Amino acid sequence: MLRLAEDLEKLDKLRRQTRNSIIFAGFFILVMTFCMWKLMSTESPVSVPLYYSSFFIFASLIGALPVTIGKIRRRYKKLYNAVIVRNSLERYFEIEEFNSDYGIPKSTIDSTNMIRTGNNYRTDDLIRGRYKDIYFMQSDVLMEDRASYSQYIKSKPITYFKGRWMIFEFNKRFKCDLMVFEKSFMITGKKRMLALDSGIEKVEFESAAFTSHFDCFTNNQTEAFYVMTPQLMEALETLRENTSGALLLCFKNNMLHVGVNSGKWAFEPPIFSPIDVSSVGAEIEKDIMLITQFVDGLKLNEKVYIND
Repeated sequence: MLRLAEDLEKLDKLRRQTRNSIIFAGFFILVMTFCMWKLMSTESPVSVPLYYSSFFIFASLIGALPVTIGKIRRRYKKLYNAVIVRNSLERYFEIEEFNSDYGIPKSTIDSTNMIRTGNNYRTDDLIRGRYKDIYFMQSDVLMEDRASYSQYIKSKPITYFKGRWMIFEFNKRFKCDLMVFEKSFMITGKKRMLALDSGIEKVEFESAAFTSHFDCFTNNQTEAFYVMTPQLMEALETLRENTSGALLLCFKNNMLHVGVNSGKWAFEPPIFSPIDVSSVGAEIEKDIMLITQFVDGLKLNEKVYIND
């Protein structure tokens, strides 16, 4: 208990440092913006060198702030994961690796050929382990394209996916590639994010309820019907109702990829409010349940999807 109290004290110190750095950055940007506005709107002439020098200093200082805040936040997040999150994870999973510095590699998601990962791919909070003897990995993932009109003016990024990506391993290999997209995800992205290979075609299943909520694509329609059983469709419908965020699934080789496009990260520590162990514990439990519900709901520990 003494060690926990000491760790919590260190955590709250780092939390306050993170909070203060964010508040300072916001205040600093407001002050600098006001100063630049006054400089540009003053009636007295401003020399060109002074103007550009001021602009360069302003841009440099603004650019350095995210780096500084990021370093402080990473120290806080690493200790939070070690002290708070890992203990909760170990109650459910056999943890092989838990690291907040990186996540699922871009090449792994690219290999599914189902979604564009963009030119700005970010990931962290990798968890690798086992649940009910099913190997899995998961991390937070952001996939977006950052296009620029010029060297200095950047356009608004196009976000393809932001949320959690999970990969579950099977003991056998699927005989087809089967990709399942919740329609709300397709509508939001207007199909611009899809990266489907040639030879992949849409497949329609008999369940009206399922097809009203999901679009499916495969490279082998006959085998897809062996994978997408009525029981699996019913289970996916239940998961859709109980999950906050549009679902993406890819059955490929001996892996099931599951993306939850929720627009937020998992296992995030509080910054502007003190750490309450019971409340953050409840939030962590919710994030853990997102992993367990797919194993339990889809019965991944049972050999029910693949014919020999």
